[in-house]
Amino acid sequence: MINLIPPEAKKRVTKEYWLRVVSVWSLSGTMALIASICILVPAYVLITIQISANEGVSQAASEKVAEFESVTKELSVANQKAKAVLENNRFEPVSPLVAMVRAHESAEVRVSQITVSRTKDGFAPIVVAGEADSRQALAAFRDRLLNEPNVSGVDLPISNLAKDKEIQFSLTITVKKPT
Repeated sequence: MINLIPPEAKKRVTKEYWLRVVSVWSLSGTMALIASICILVPAYVLITIQISANEGVSQAASEKVAEFESVTKELSVANQKAKAVLENNRFEPVSPLVAMVRAHESAEVRVSQITVSRTKDGFAPIVVAGEADSRQALAAFRDRLLNEPNVSGVDLPISNLAKDKEIQFSLTITVKKPT
């Protein structure tokens, strides 16, 4: 029966056949593409909304982490400072010793220098330098220091007593160890 169709009509039928095939496949592909877009758009919108919502939470969490890190650093520095303060507070203060020496200073005995240093057990001997008007004033100063309860000894070199007046002296005070 195909042989009965003239060749020109046969070309038109073949052309129309392939046009219909291509248009049906194109229409089917387009419908599938539109259907997949309709299915994927709500998921895309939902994911975009969740990402934007979580960005704020993520940023807030990052800020908190940064804040916690800075607070941690500050806290460790504060702990180190507190440790240093506690270690320094374990030692007996120096000011009472200086005040004790200054309390026995008089118009006749003037102290110009007091050197106090610490050891592991307490204080090293205190070195006091100054000027006394007379031997008697210097001896009385030494005796007053010896009468203090936390003083175990006062070493006044004889060379300091060589002059009668305006004596430049240097004496060493041994402090009792704290109990």
